[in-house]
This record gives sequence, C-alpha cells and structure tokens, in this order.
Amino acid sequence: MNIVIVGAGKVGEELTRSLAKEKHDVVLIEKDGRKLNQLISMADINGIHGNGAIYKTQLEAGVDHCDIFIAVTHSDETNIIAAITARKAGAAKTIARVRDPEFSLQMGFVRETLGITLMINPELEAATDIARILQFPFVLDVEQFMNGRVNIIEVRLGPSSSLVGQSLSQIKSSGHNILVCIIQRGEEIIIPRGDAILMEGDRVHVTGNAEDLMRLFAADKNARQRLTSALIIGGGRIIHYLLPMLLKMRMRVKVIEVEPESADILAADFPEVEIVCGDGTNQSFLREERMSSYDTVISLTGIDEENLLLSLFARQQGVPKIITKVNRTDLLKVIDCTNLGSVITPRRLVADNIIRFV
Repeated sequence: MNIVIVGAGKVGEELTRSLAKEKHDVVLIEKDGRKLNQLISMADINGIHGNGAIYKTQLEAGVDHCDIFIAVTHSDETNIIAAITARKAGAAKTIARVRDPEFSLQMGFVRETLGITLMINPELEAATDIARILQFPFVLDVEQFMNGRVNIIEVRLGPSSSLVGQSLSQIKSSGHNILVCIIQRGEEIIIPRGDAILMEGDRVHVTGNAEDLMRLFAADKNARQRLTSALIIGGGRIIHYLLPMLLKMRMRVKVIEVEPESADILAADFPEVEIVCGDGTNQSFLREERMSSYDTVISLTGIDEENLLLSLFARQQGVPKIITKVNRTDLLKVIDCTNLGSVITPRRLVADNIIRFV
C-alpha cells in the first residue's frame, strides 16, 4: 500500500518503522530535517522535508494517489487540517491523531462532515486498555474485536496455575472453547500444536469470548477475584477518560495528584472520587494513604522512572494488581524482567490500532 505519514514524533517513528517492515511504500513528511534524515537512514522509506498540512507538500509526497494518509504531529489542529486537505487531494483514507477531549466529543461529527476516516486519541486508547485489563484481573493485556465479542488475552502462568503441565489437546478435550495462539517462553516465540505443554513462566496469548476465558482460568485464585478499588497516582489527560469508566464498573477510586490546580479540577469534575493533593512518589505518604488496602494501583505520572518505582513499591506492599504507564518502549524489556504486571504504552497502542486498520 502507498502510505503517507505526517509527523516523526514517537508515534510517527513507531508507525514508520512498523509499516516499512511490512513492506508498505511509506513517505514521511516532517518539518525537522534532523529527525527526518534519522528515520530515512533507519527504515526503507522516502522523506519530504516540509509542512504536512500544506497542499503543495502533500502533492509532492504523492497524497493524491495514496491509499492511506496518517497525520500524527503534536498538534491536533494540524492533524485535522492535514487530514481534510489530504482527503480533498485524493487520499483514499485519512487518519488523524487527536488528543484534546473536546475534539473527542465530536469525533463522529468530524468524521461524517469532514471525511476523516479515523480519529484516534492516545489517552482515550490508554484509558480503554486499562479498563479492559481491570475486567480480567489475571491478564497482562487484553485486546478486543467485534465489539468485545472476541478477546485476545496475554497471561503469565504462575506456579499455582491449573494450566501448568497440561497440553493444549488436554485443555481442548476438557471442553474449553478457546485457542492458544502464541506461547512466549523466555526469548522463544512458539506457535503451538496440540501436543505443546504449558510451563510455569510461559506468557500465553489466548483468544475466545469473555465467558470461555473466565471459565478456562476459573480454578486460579486471581481469576476469581473481582477488583473493587483502585489507587491512581498521577494521570494527566488519561485520567479524565479513565475515571468515568472505573465509576461505571462500580470501583472505589482514590487519585493522588501532585499539582494543586489539577487536583481541584479533578475534585470539581468527579465529586464521587476521592482526590488527594500530595506527592505520590513519597513512600511514607503512600503508606499513610493505605496503598496496601487497594486491589489495584495504577501509576500514571508523566515520568517513566517514577512509574516503575511506584509499581515496584506497590508490589512490595502486596497490591494484587499493578498497572504501569510507560512511554519509552526501550524500557519494556527491563520491565518484563521485573514481572511487574500490566504495562500501558500509549504511543504503541495508537500505532498498533492504526496498523490494525491498515
């Protein structure tokens, strides 16, 4: 496919690398010449130095005959204008990254009226992913398809898991209507057959509907436990999308926010939620706020290292479910070694959703 991408930030870089690996013809438009040249040298793509919202620049990039146009700059307005221009120029489909909550409220109107095929919001995607994970307490990650009727979950098998030592054919013969797609054993990725035997420490990707997946893990204590309370540290824009979802799930929620002004806004917007203004990185303060009494701790500060330390402390305090937000993908392997639980990477969520659309 012929794909034009505007913006070489974190999401743009992730998209460019992934789509180039899949042998798509990618043209990247970027105003920063240094960033552009860096990506051109690292991936098999073409590059245009310029403003991706300008009609002339788009024509130079071949937007008039491209299959998909993707705008992922740091500016919502630039992305929307670029996508509208590309649609008028002849792009078959257009995608724009939009982060402002006010824009998100009118996504349907913008799509129908302005012809933008897909508008995607990183913070909304992250909040949705967190809410999905909390519905399945025993999973590391979950993806949903067909309006939630089909799920793909990722689970790490612990020593007490009822699945350890069983072959896939044994699991199937027990009446479980699921499919084990991938087994990750250390650095090895296994596409399993029926005689494959599951082992402690395996990260297993399983697909099925929610009822069948819950039935599969019903013997495990973690699968039976319903999460009823959450302590959130930080949050930024994500929290404005996440809190309504958690309240709908009837969870008791406390938020620790370091900035007084942000804490006041949250308290006004969400009177049902306990908002505490304080330093969520202070361990004594976290003990005072009874971190260990919560079913889940969600670390959402803007600093990856802080989130990692917070989650490590939460695990030390015996919190059953831990979710950590990380922006830098180079930290994911380090986190994997610590067995911290679920990790949310907003830029990767956006890139994965766009790639799935492509």
